[in-house]
Amino acid sequence: EFERLLSPFGPSNGVLKRPSDGKTPKKIAWLQCVGSREIKRAFIGYCSGVCCMHAVKEALNTREKSDNQVETTIFFIDLRAFGRHFERYVEKAREAGVRFVRARIWGLKGAEDSQDISVSYVTEDGKRIHETFDMAILSLGLKPARDTVDLAKKLSLKLNHYDFIETASFSPTKTSKPGIYVCGAIEEPKDIYGSMVQASAVATEISAQLGFIKREFGEVTPLRDVSGEPPKVAVFICRCGESVEDMIDTEALRAYTASLSGVVHTQVVDVGCHYEHRQSIIDTIKAGDFNRVIFAGCSGRINEPLFSEMVRDAGLSPYLSEQANLGELLCLVHQGRKEEVIQKAKDFVRIAVAKMVNAQPLNPYLVDVQKSALIIGGGLSGLVAADNLIRMGFEAHILERGEHLGGSARYIGSTLKGEDVGAYLEVLKSRLKGHELVHIHTRAELLELKGVCGEFRSRIKVNGEEKVINHGAVIVATGGEELRPQEYLYGLDSRVLTLLEFEERMGELVSPFTEIKNIVMIQCVGSREPQRPNCSRICCTKAVKNAIKLKGMRPDINVYILYRDLRTYGFREDLYGEAREKGVVFIRFGLDSKPKVETYRTQDRDTLKVKVWDRLLGEPVSIETDLVVLAAAVVAPQENRKLSEILGVPLDDDGFFRQSPKKLKPIETDRAGIFICGLANGPKFVEDSIAEVQASVTKAAHILIQPHLELWPTVSMVDVNNCDGCGYCIDPCPYQALRLFEYMHEGQVKKIAEVNEVLCQGCGVCQATCPKKGIGVRNYMPDQLEAMVEAAVT
Repeated sequence: EFERLLSPFGPSNGVLKRPSDGKTPKKIAWLQCVGSREIKRAFIGYCSGVCCMHAVKEALNTREKSDNQVETTIFFIDLRAFGRHFERYVEKAREAGVRFVRARIWGLKGAEDSQDISVSYVTEDGKRIHETFDMAILSLGLKPARDTVDLAKKLSLKLNHYDFIETASFSPTKTSKPGIYVCGAIEEPKDIYGSMVQASAVATEISAQLGFIKREFGEVTPLRDVSGEPPKVAVFICRCGESVEDMIDTEALRAYTASLSGVVHTQVVDVGCHYEHRQSIIDTIKAGDFNRVIFAGCSGRINEPLFSEMVRDAGLSPYLSEQANLGELLCLVHQGRKEEVIQKAKDFVRIAVAKMVNAQPLNPYLVDVQKSALIIGGGLSGLVAADNLIRMGFEAHILERGEHLGGSARYIGSTLKGEDVGAYLEVLKSRLKGHELVHIHTRAELLELKGVCGEFRSRIKVNGEEKVINHGAVIVATGGEELRPQEYLYGLDSRVLTLLEFEERMGELVSPFTEIKNIVMIQCVGSREPQRPNCSRICCTKAVKNAIKLKGMRPDINVYILYRDLRTYGFREDLYGEAREKGVVFIRFGLDSKPKVETYRTQDRDTLKVKVWDRLLGEPVSIETDLVVLAAAVVAPQENRKLSEILGVPLDDDGFFRQSPKKLKPIETDRAGIFICGLANGPKFVEDSIAEVQASVTKAAHILIQPHLELWPTVSMVDVNNCDGCGYCIDPCPYQALRLFEYMHEGQVKKIAEVNEVLCQGCGVCQATCPKKGIGVRNYMPDQLEAMVEAAVT
């Protein structure tokens, strides 16, 4: 409801007003965990996962929209900013003035003399406070829709105790019934990114099952060579049923269009996007004596790809077509003003004609697709990627820099659901080793990557010997590493271990025959600090899981978990509750009061002691312990930097590979044909890694199945007559596609910009920064844009 109030399409057109009386609020509170983590009252024991970041986003947006005039307060128990870059976003909100209060809300009621809200809460140090706000926003828990639950039961799908559809960690989209798959929040509450990744993962499972590789492609119509012809433009004006015709006299617009210079054909069509009319338009383009096409009609967002395909099917380059949007930009926003609409429609068509008259013939680059993929990394993600690719019939090359396959998964005993990770790895390795479509290269490294999407050529070194591999796609699954801590006596005392080291030796260290009585686990070691701001996501849950396992092995052991925010999101909250029931002690600390680990001599041995300030007690606590387990941060391998340069894929601030805008293009990069999955793009659990792997395979298979690919030619080009090598365009390029090239001319060193067309995405930033028209994007060159501006003002 609050999202709708902020929306420009909401009830108050984006102007924030209190619904009850229309008052502009000056003070707003967000209350977290309403209906989540409430076992006794709401029977929803899990964390809904997305609420904390939704609240932070809304509070920050409110501050920005109000020019920091609205006070925003978020009341929370644990702030669960566990996603990639979420912690940075929280800090951004703090810096913008969003107030965060760790508290339990015990009362909420309307003020007696106004429509304000009184919030009563208890702070962490036990103070009872009453505070008045203009509005209160409830972060409500997510639960399965009743109809969906009923459908799942009719299909005999297994549900968990919260009525979400149950899956396995190694098959995160498979339900209990073969042939039925699941994705999105019905499997577990998740955000947009997680839902989109899971949806793509489903596509991999279904494609493999249905025989994706058997798809056949028809013949591609050859493109006409119109490079020597003068511009001859055809304009198709679409009535769009009645939506355009009701506002525009299309016949009058057609007559005006026919009078424009360069236009040789005009035609009014009823519904140009309808399948019955598409072929008629294609036939007209084939038979007509014109070489440029403009569609004037409804939404370009929706129909531009369709119209480009129609032009392509008619044998004309789709880059010699343009669309004038008469729907969203005219008819839908100028209701009741027909005279203004017809004049603006003429402007739109005139601008489009000016662009096409000045357009140069461009044809897509055709590349023959290599039917194999290069998988960089032989850990769990890399092996799952290869396994899914061969299920579809594609060849896979696995490049592993170490001697053994499996990566860090070799040190993980089991998943949160109890599945044996080691056994799963052995199954994968046995399936892949010796398979005719799988080529495993251990002790190998990538030296060079050349080519384009569909036709890459990699030079690799395997055991000191260089080889060349041709492949159509790249899946980066380089994994992550556990930080080697520089604090808490790690490396100085053998009783201080990292989480992975402890998991590997747990059975040995904690057995009925050992004298260990106390274990202290310290969270956020190297995470959520200035030098490494992000949360490592998996540590809290793994610590809780290990604590439960310890209590099962030795109920007499005392386990202490020292934490900052316990981020057991989703159904992992059940583990948190179970740990507390078993007697695990949780003590919260702040970044300004981190625990101290010390040793001191007692009689015949050195004793470990952990000191920490207990915020609930308001006093220091000292714990004598036999072991200290550090939840060290998950960090990116150092090799990522070199690999980033070879692949042409930049890293983020934490050293992980950077994706394209992650909500829109999950697991994709700015370089076409290269995909990122697993820990290569940040810390995550096994099931999340596998879903990303399958999503990557879906994207790669979409490339590999095609006989050839058409790559867009609308990339930057340098005008050698105008470029003077000033370099203004180099640094602003977001894709690192430009460099300065030096050469000798008449005994002098000259410089000129050079475009890497493989990396260039045609965004136009370089064109905007150039002061001398020395660089531009094909099909959007300066002369075209100037002609369009001139057409707009004449």
